[in-house]
Formats: sequence, structure tokens, C-alpha cells
Amino acid sequence: METASLWLMDANGANQRPLLPTVPGQLDYPGSWSRDGSLLAFSRGRFFVPESGPDPTPAAVYVAALDGSGIRRVAERGWAPTFSPDGSLIAYASEREQNGELRYPDEWYYATELHVVGGDGGNDRRLTRTRDLSEGAPSWSPDGQWIAYDRVDRGGNHSRVMALRPDGSGARILAAAPERDYLSPSWRPRPR
Repeated sequence: METASLWLMDANGANQRPLLPTVPGQLDYPGSWSRDGSLLAFSRGRFFVPESGPDPTPAAVYVAALDGSGIRRVAERGWAPTFSPDGSLIAYASEREQNGELRYPDEWYYATELHVVGGDGGNDRRLTRTRDLSEGAPSWSPDGQWIAYDRVDRGGNHSRVMALRPDGSGARILAAAPERDYLSPSWRPRPR
């Protein structure tokens, strides 16, 4: 039975300790810390293998305090959560709209769209609407004005880095080339 849990440690690798209890069959994947380091957004789900055709993801987005307390679900059927720089919003990917399908030789998934939700779980909004394209790996710009993300086509062969505003406007291509795959963009922090 697949299991993944979240642990903390000091920057030098010392003082390793679990953040949340390990539960057999439960998969907890880190997303991002709030800017002040007091909250962690993460994905929690269960391992499954689709029988035939795409199945909805069994994962959801959660938030927990630094000591593992105060766990609360903020979004259904989502993963790859990342806090905005001011901590008021969380961007994440979800396939709950089932807006198209991505088929690979041995796998079949619903296409994912980007969403933002308030850090308290309120005001969930869908940002993208791209049938048969999958958006994921959101990353906030340091000033909170843009969200970079990757977009993969139906065959999984062409990916690009995109960016849009937190309200879903201004979508644009930042990097694309047919001979390259661009995945999981990340902004460089501003120098201090």
C-alpha cells in the first residue's frame, strides 16, 4: 500500500520529525509555505489505479499549521497548491470540470485547469478554460501580479510555460518550442 507523509527538519538535516501522522494508504504531498512560514498548503489523497478510462483524482488541497495542527480542507479534487506572496490566496490545479482528456500510451487523465482559492477555503475561482490542454505547477511571481504555470497538450508531447493574472486575465506564452518540454516553472525571488 502506497503511503507518503510530510516531515520537517532543520536546514542542515538535523531534527527530523513528522509534521502529520503517517496513515497507511494516505498520500500527503507538500505544496508551499505561507510567506511567514506559519502555514503549509499540501495535497492529500489515496493511491489508486484507474480501471478503465479517466477517474477523478482522489486528492484535495489542505492547509496545516507549522506544528501540524489546524488541518483544514480548502479545495476539492486539487493538487500542487502554492500560496500567493501575501498568503491570501492559494493557486492549484484541478480536473474537477473534466474539461477534456489527455491520453498517453498507458494512461488516461482528465485535463487540469488552474484555480485560486482564499487561504481560508472561500471564493474558489477557475482561472483557465482550455479544453484538452492541461495546466499545472502554478508559481506566483514575487510581487503576486502573475502566476506562471505549465501547459501540456493532449498527446503530452508539447509543453510550454504560460503566465496569467490572478483573476485569469492576460494569459500569455512565456516559453515554447516543439523540440523542448517546459515543466514546473519557478520565479526567482527578488534580491534583498
